[in-house]
Amino acid sequence: MIQINLETLVMGNIPGTSMMILRPYSKSPYHDRLLPICIGTVEAASIGKAINKEKNSRPIPHSLILNMMTQLGGKLKYIIIDKVQSTTFYATLVVERVNQTFKIDARPSDAVALALRMRVPMFVDEKVLISASFPAWVNTEQGIQKAEAAEFHKFVSTLEPDDFN
Repeated sequence: MIQINLETLVMGNIPGTSMMILRPYSKSPYHDRLLPICIGTVEAASIGKAINKEKNSRPIPHSLILNMMTQLGGKLKYIIIDKVQSTTFYATLVVERVNQTFKIDARPSDAVALALRMRVPMFVDEKVLISASFPAWVNTEQGIQKAEAAEFHKFVSTLEPDDFN
């Protein structure tokens, strides 16, 4: 497990897609990697409210989930983004209650929104990070940037319409 934080939140217009960009902590050997995950606009707004520590007059779904969890004696310990299939990411909420640990399937956007509200650690499975992340471009030497751009251009120029089926 690699500990991560939310590097950037990009808000899309409704009905557009938003994106959260996650990054391993600076002490990680993977700190130069970025993990982008497309999320819904409503989920992005909820994450934004968690970042800004905004309070609502009535509970929004993520606050409601946390209220229920707390009132039932549970405590969110951490979240982990533990799987990716094609372009779909999966996350797990790890909840403790009376010496029991529960692992609850969740969307990464919901897991991050809950983790930010509860200020608990966020992790990504190393295999997910390796397969779905990319180097932070600004941290890459210019010579390497040019080589990667040339390699990408070469790849794109070989694509055929049938490659997208």
